[in-house]
Amino acid sequence: MANTMFFHLFLASWVAAAAGAPGAVGSIGAMMGRLPVQMVPDTSSSDSAVGIIKGLARIPAPTRTFTEKIDPVVPGVDSCDRDYDDVCPEGWVNIGAVKGGSTEYCHGGTQYFGPCSDEVQSFSSMSTNAKKRWSAACQAFFPCKSCSRDFGQTCPEGWAQVGNTRKCKPEAAYKGICRGAVNFEGYNNAMLESWSEACGAYWKCQ
Repeated sequence: MANTMFFHLFLASWVAAAAGAPGAVGSIGAMMGRLPVQMVPDTSSSDSAVGIIKGLARIPAPTRTFTEKIDPVVPGVDSCDRDYDDVCPEGWVNIGAVKGGSTEYCHGGTQYFGPCSDEVQSFSSMSTNAKKRWSAACQAFFPCKSCSRDFGQTCPEGWAQVGNTRKCKPEAAYKGICRGAVNFEGYNNAMLESWSEACGAYWKCQ
């Protein structure tokens, strides 16, 4: 539309000039002066956004936060293979043989906020199951074992071998969530470790 108008104006000025019409060029200049001025669009904001996107592209992708496994944020008795041979649970302090004799006692430390904070407790005569029951009631858990597992053993602890294969079934002592026999034939160590953590059934430490 604008191009057609300018062409007509140019043509009129050329014809007027050729005919020697006085003031034709001045009239055209005055007419063009009254036309709206076309502004160049402001692209500074879009240029800034493009710069931000290009900058983000140069940021490396996030990596794993943890390279080693840690105890769960919300721990439980069976959330890992607990070391019930420790004298005291985590967050508790060994206060020694405060009642005479050789029996050592534990008391809740400054980091323990469970319901048994006023107790002075000895675990030396407790069975593993008794320690589990106490842990669940007092929300005080023994530390997780940190060791290399002996995956050369056919079955995890608390499971029994079926026949002469790598098939195992849970025994009465196992209280985890996995039921029924499992055939571990073809499992590598990583697969055995993953299954172990999911089912709460652990191979012995080497």
